[in-house]
Amino acid sequence: MPQSFAMAPDDNPRAATAIDHFIGVQIRARRLAIGMSQEAMAEAIGVSFQQIQKYEKGANRVSAAALVRIAKALRCEIGAFVPVSEAGSAAISAIDDTTLKSLAEHIPRLNREGRRILVDLAAALAAAGVLRNEEAA
Repeated sequence: MPQSFAMAPDDNPRAATAIDHFIGVQIRARRLAIGMSQEAMAEAIGVSFQQIQKYEKGANRVSAAALVRIAKALRCEIGAFVPVSEAGSAAISAIDDTTLKSLAEHIPRLNREGRRILVDLAAALAAAGVLRNEEAA
């Protein structure tokens, strides 16, 4: 069974988790990709810009209703913010924050073909024994 994102410290179901951080990174990347400020986004969804900062840092969980408003403001589908599968989320949780943030900033700027090429490149690199993470072997 694939691993899922870890619970928050002390297994508090209301506390932010790794998936909340992932969603926040995706929101920030999309916002930056379309050139929207935190203030403009906050106004568009009816919250303070400080709340946007908390969402983007993964410090606060994003409710389903807020995620719908965010997707509308950022002109994208809700699915753009969440992992594709549990298998994918296990791999994402193993990536360090710097790498994840860097990728998240560039991926929204790629078209479908660019994203396919990136996935193919990642698969080829992972297949090369010398470059593979031993934990993922």
